[in-house]
Amino acid sequence: MVDPQLLRDIALQLAASATMPARELTERIDQARSAEYWRAISPSIQIGANASLACLDVAQDAEQAAARLFEAEGYFETPPLVPPEVLAGLNQAIDAVIAAGWPSIFALVDDRFWQCGRLPAVRRLLLSRLGKGHQQIPHLWIHIVQAVDGAAGWMPHFDGFASARVSVWLALTEATTDNGCIYIVPSSMLPDAFRIKDTFVDLPMKDVLRAMHATRALPVQAGAALGWEFHVFHWGGRTVNPRTQRRALSMEFIAAGEPSQPDEEPLLDPDGPLPDLAYRLRAIGLALDTYSKREPLSQRFRPLGQRLLE
Repeated sequence: MVDPQLLRDIALQLAASATMPARELTERIDQARSAEYWRAISPSIQIGANASLACLDVAQDAEQAAARLFEAEGYFETPPLVPPEVLAGLNQAIDAVIAAGWPSIFALVDDRFWQCGRLPAVRRLLLSRLGKGHQQIPHLWIHIVQAVDGAAGWMPHFDGFASARVSVWLALTEATTDNGCIYIVPSSMLPDAFRIKDTFVDLPMKDVLRAMHATRALPVQAGAALGWEFHVFHWGGRTVNPRTQRRALSMEFIAAGEPSQPDEEPLLDPDGPLPDLAYRLRAIGLALDTYSKREPLSQRFRPLGQRLLE
């Protein structure tokens, strides 16, 4: 069997070498800035519809259990928050964007992806850790793990070490141990050696074994949410005979009054209006510039992302 990492490295090299011609870059910039263009590629895409996102009720005891876990271990998991018909619409928007030749992250032109960070249960859990007035950071990504044996999510990592920040991961499809669900090491069980090194080279074997032994798989149903503080160690699993793709939307949030980094601006008030198309495109550009190194097939669009940041 060919080493999956070797295949990934080859794909990265090929994608990086496939430079987007200047004419295509200009054409795509014009298309991206046009709400009419996005509506034309699919009636499933909503821009400026201002409709609220339907959500499922969460039992009080389930939400309280998620809050206790969040407090104790630095992460939470919820039952499904989004009904199947809404998930179908989100996935249809992703499918339309991909079919039109764009990376999946351009589905963020759709209102509904921005409403996902405003789901009542998510807001209450964020309130429990970040307090009133928390803001959304314009760092989002649409994760797709292909239904191919050996495909994988992102390698083990921290989202950062800045304080008072939380990532939220909304499952757009079922996430299982077969199709690459999230794995996590609870913050109380991660050896300190992981946090004090710039890389994971030369970690003491005893600490590596402790972290491995503490690892938890987090399979969830479609529409469920996971969340973790930035300093929680996590990764996406590798597929084993997957039946379906694993899709998810990731978002980031910061406590009110917490100093933000330049690439975290401008922050978005979850209690305010949905961001306009210009804001969404800037977030897409930032995502391509930041995360395309983890996603080889998005490398070709990195110059487009940089143009959207101008």
